[in-house]
This record gives sequence, structure tokens and C-alpha cells, in this order.
Amino acid sequence: MRSALGGAGLQASQELSPSLTTSFERVTLAASSGSERLTCDFGVQLTGPDGETAAMRSGLVLIETKSEAGDSPADRQLARMQLEPISLSKYRVGMSTVGGADRYGAQPGSDLFER
Repeated sequence: MRSALGGAGLQASQELSPSLTTSFERVTLAASSGSERLTCDFGVQLTGPDGETAAMRSGLVLIETKSEAGDSPADRQLARMQLEPISLSKYRVGMSTVGGADRYGAQPGSDLFER
């Protein structure tokens, strides 16, 4: 880490420690041609430096689609299923719930996690 930061002209503080640990199981589906892909994250768990944990509510799966135009077959199917897209950052949710950055308030998707 220090050499990577040094190579970018940055200096690390003397003490580096994790601010958040994110764990989950992931399945990735990729198109056989083209660049579309879909990831499904199961059992998302966010753990702060003090060991406090927030986990995605039981039965939920975090689905992310990626495509050049944002209109892949998966996007269309999710829309037909009336599943509304949201913008969610696991890091921002974790930092606001268990990472000690709660001063920024609840982040989009925070309601999907339980302590």
C-alpha cells in the first residue's frame, strides 16, 4: 500500500487500519457476446472497525447490471418485474451505519440493512 501511494506522490500516515470490511457471495453472469453483465450479491455484511455489523435483510439480493447503454435484457426484465433501480454504495452504507461516519446520515439503501 505504501509503495502504491508513494508511486502516486502521496504519503500514508504511520498507521493504516481498515475502516470497513465488506463481505458477500457473488454470482456474475456475462453475455456471451457484447459487454453486458449482471452481478448478484448474497449475504452482504458490513463490519466496522469495532466489530459492529450490519447485514442486508434476509431474503434480499443486491443486483447490479452493467451495459453500455444501460438498457440490457436484464434491465428490461427487472423493469417488467416492477423492481425499481436505486443507487447504492456498500461502502457509503457501511460507513454511515457501522463505520463511524454516521454524521452524514442514512445513505440510499441503508434501510435494506439491519444491525
